Amino acid sequence: MKGINLKKIGAIVAGSAILASSIAFAGLVYQNTPLVDANGQPVVKVVVGERAMASDGVVAAYIASKIANEAYKTSTLTAQVVGEGSCTGGEGSGTCTVVENSEQVTLEVTVPGAGAADQEDIDSSIGDYLDRDLKNRFGKDSDTFVAVNETDETYSILDDYDDAEANPYQDHIINVSGGNGYLAEAGSSSSDFDDDSYKAMVLVGDSFGPFQKVTVKPKGAGSEMYEGQYFTVSGYNYWDSADNKLYTALDSAGYSVIFDPAGDYGLPLCPGDAGTSVTLCGDTDELPAHKVYIKFLNEDWIISEVIPIVSTANVGDKETYRTDGSQIKLAKEAVSGILNVGEILDTGTGYKIRLDDIARESDIANNHPAIITVIDSNGNEICQDQIFAGDTEDNLCDTTEVKVHVYQTAPGVLLISKWAEIGIFSDEIEIEDGLKFIDDDDTEWEVAIGWANKAPSAGEAADPEYLRAIILFNDDPDDYDDMDAGEKFPVVDLDDYHKFDLIYNGVDDEGVDYSTLEWKYESSVGQKTFQNGTGLTCKMDIGKTIKVSASGSEMFRRNGADATPVATGVKRGSELWFVYDGSEVTDVDCLITAKTGDTFMKDDDGDYWYFPLDETDPLAQKFDFRQAGPDGRIQFYNSSNSSSASPEVWLFENAGEWKTSGAKYDIANGLGVYVDTDGKLYGIYDTTPDDEFVSLNIVNETVTDISNATGNYSDSTLGYVSGDDYESKFLSMRGTQFTGASATKRTFKVPKSVLDATYTFATTEAETSAPDTVTLVLGEGDEETIGTSGVKIKVVEITEQLTPCTFGTGAGAPTCSMAGVSAVIMPNNAPTATVKEVYPLTSNLVVLDRDAVGLDTGTVVTVGGDVVNTVTADAIAGSGVDFAAQPVVVRAIGNKIVVAGLTAEDTITAGQQFVAGLTRN
Repeated sequence: MKGINLKKIGAIVAGSAILASSIAFAGLVYQNTPLVDANGQPVVKVVVGERAMASDGVVAAYIASKIANEAYKTSTLTAQVVGEGSCTGGEGSGTCTVVENSEQVTLEVTVPGAGAADQEDIDSSIGDYLDRDLKNRFGKDSDTFVAVNETDETYSILDDYDDAEANPYQDHIINVSGGNGYLAEAGSSSSDFDDDSYKAMVLVGDSFGPFQKVTVKPKGAGSEMYEGQYFTVSGYNYWDSADNKLYTALDSAGYSVIFDPAGDYGLPLCPGDAGTSVTLCGDTDELPAHKVYIKFLNEDWIISEVIPIVSTANVGDKETYRTDGSQIKLAKEAVSGILNVGEILDTGTGYKIRLDDIARESDIANNHPAIITVIDSNGNEICQDQIFAGDTEDNLCDTTEVKVHVYQTAPGVLLISKWAEIGIFSDEIEIEDGLKFIDDDDTEWEVAIGWANKAPSAGEAADPEYLRAIILFNDDPDDYDDMDAGEKFPVVDLDDYHKFDLIYNGVDDEGVDYSTLEWKYESSVGQKTFQNGTGLTCKMDIGKTIKVSASGSEMFRRNGADATPVATGVKRGSELWFVYDGSEVTDVDCLITAKTGDTFMKDDDGDYWYFPLDETDPLAQKFDFRQAGPDGRIQFYNSSNSSSASPEVWLFENAGEWKTSGAKYDIANGLGVYVDTDGKLYGIYDTTPDDEFVSLNIVNETVTDISNATGNYSDSTLGYVSGDDYESKFLSMRGTQFTGASATKRTFKVPKSVLDATYTFATTEAETSAPDTVTLVLGEGDEETIGTSGVKIKVVEITEQLTPCTFGTGAGAPTCSMAGVSAVIMPNNAPTATVKEVYPLTSNLVVLDRDAVGLDTGTVVTVGGDVVNTVTADAIAGSGVDFAAQPVVVRAIGNKIVVAGLTAEDTITAGQQFVAGLTRN
């Protein structure tokens, strides 16, 4: 940079004022420089050197793609009626009038939904735990997991957070006596995460769009690293018999930011002096002085201050630990830049910051503060202050509420080599280990901060060298033990920082094929003709039965060899009659003695088949009911082999999996009733018979005899207890709905597939992922809001012009037609729906320096250093840019913005910083 020319500075300040008034109409800007105008047209060229490295071309393409993506303008669309009505009739002339308030338009409006990447669906079996291995209904007793060492339920890996078995709450103390394996304060055997529910929980990682890993690299750090975000939740869904609903209860939840999750140490606390611990790190080498962006709660933040507390305990290599009272401050930048002496940074709040000098005096670490002056909107100097690199001044002049942070200073001997990198913060939050999030009593979320170091020697204190994790957790969510379908659990529960929701959706039965199953007492079936295997027929009179029917064809199946007389092949039908009183069947010419437990089937051809009970078979009568899944069936018992000593009717269905220690099983979800002598149906286990119930029995699929069942599954926490009776509206573990009951009838809706209880984890902006589509019939002046999108449609005016009508004497009233009138969407009217209009690019945004002509006007982004890019060389001539002293340069010089670095990696970093600094007006 040349010596300061006061006249030139005045011209620059005046020019900045003019530019500030014009950029309000720009679309995309870098600081005060427009790149895309208000019409969406790019007003910039990106220049890359003909002799540049491939990395320079990558940076140029990266910048050009960002500019091209922002090349659009917004327009407002409104509905307007066009066309004319007509009138026809007999002879003569007249006029047609429009019936008052009859003018309407019909609109179909579709508002696109959010992308699927912004949400993740979690499917659980009905009556199941939200644990690491979903859909196995792994048992719980008094909210403590029974088998905490089950390898598919617990997290066992430390350090490598990307491992499928990695513990979401890592602990340094795993090999220390008294350790419990979960994130604990250094030197302590206790932990906020010592409940067994933290050993088995759902984990959402980078499969969720906003949680995809991002690159993190402090300025001056030796290498880049990755940051991962994670959400964890434990709980269960359960049937509430009192409310007849399937609810969800949440035990715990957590949001974690992990640095370098693939197993290394984390984010260095002293990036300016690699390998140095935080207590020995110089102020200008500390993390806050080396501007680094991180993702936190789905937004970009800068780490502005780190205050770790050194533990008195020895800590193992790489394993994460915490220390109560450690603090981190995170900030959002409103504006930032590198200022030379005399240059100004507009805070955007009515004040400006001027860099006056870099102090010659320094502290004991040879750090030189920036000397700045605060100027108000009238040009008055308010105060002057000194700020050291890495420090933040919370309220400049004690009255401005301007929060300024100095990242780095260069105290050069000459005026032209003095500069400071300065940022203005729009928000800053402080989080402290062991306290509530931002120490707000209105939140249930608490903070844990994880540190790492390089294995001190035995007996040495844990001197933090790396930031490993920032964790927000809620270990006892109030009011979320009875979440109804559609209810949301906020992550976190402070409005300004609520960015995600866990939504309980209830049971997903969209598009499910249901069959309506009915059990009904019939006093008389009448005389039926039955078939046999030779084509001969016989007749029987049938009285009292329980008729079992299912909607759909061929719903029940039975081998014809079980029929009497013996038939061939498999018989299929959708109607059965269960004889619960053998005396009600009279043989006409079949020569058969019917008895209780016998069953008749009507096949889909209308023929009837007789299936006698095999009294030697303890499993009684079974008819396959494939609608209820593999081994699904209707099963009948007579008095001698039933548990109630009365005839019984049961639906057995495949209900998914359950787990005992070391093994998984398919389970049979059984719903049944017993039949009294009058044909009334009762719950089998109810001590005071009531005709509103159905009984539940859940057994290992290999054991299907109700009276002799072993290995019964029963879980009172989940609300499903074998041997209990349930009222109508009950939902089985398969998803079968018990829809109705009377003294002599039971009805069910049986799904063809096992249904799931579902959850969605989503950003607050993406909770309605499906498009909103609606058809509106609106009159003049009417307005409607479309779904949850916030888009409004308003009919401002309907115009019409009627042609003269003709009519003849006695010909009756003329006929008016509006067939030629239609509604279209037109621009440039009252605001209704806003759309983006992409600007068609007709020329290349990127050019080589050899082809760059006419660069004295407009905006030019020149990529790469002066050695490989002649445009860069011309731009920085005499400017004082020194790549050796400042390896990463993003700087506006005249109408050119230099994006370059000492090395290829530095140029890539410069490109990332430039794009990060772009904003839309």
